[in-house]
Amino acid sequence: MAYPYKWESTHHDEWSCLDEGNVVVRCGQDSAVSVTFCGRWVEEYLGLYFAVHTAARGVDAVLYDVPTWADRIGLAQFIEGLDYRGWEGDLHWASRHGGLGVSARYESRGQVRLTWTLSSYEVEEIWSVTVRTWVEAGAAKDDLAARLHVFLSGPG
Repeated sequence: MAYPYKWESTHHDEWSCLDEGNVVVRCGQDSAVSVTFCGRWVEEYLGLYFAVHTAARGVDAVLYDVPTWADRIGLAQFIEGLDYRGWEGDLHWASRHGGLGVSARYESRGQVRLTWTLSSYEVEEIWSVTVRTWVEAGAAKDDLAARLHVFLSGPG
């Protein structure tokens, strides 16, 4: 039985992770594994926030109120900047408060392994969930970056 973490915020009473504008990243090696970017909402003066839902066998977790801004570059720009020719080691990105993180590793045969981590980002980490997906380093990676750009641009 999965025990989803669901912190109830008053800002997302009317949204769902089933809306059309969502971005779903599926694992090609296990169809039960997915990462869904959903539930966008705008806080005046603070910008766009969203939720991330991860699912896998025995895992169902939702992280609410993730800000789109980061200290250096946004998530879409991070994915877009992954070089299709490869690189050594892991590259990392995290949301400003650390609730959402992703590391990318170039693997053989032109695949990029994306390791997604969701965690509580209060004063102390109370929980975390990690899932892995793979994406082809060329067109599929570019498509994911483009879909994230649109999603993170805001509702509408």
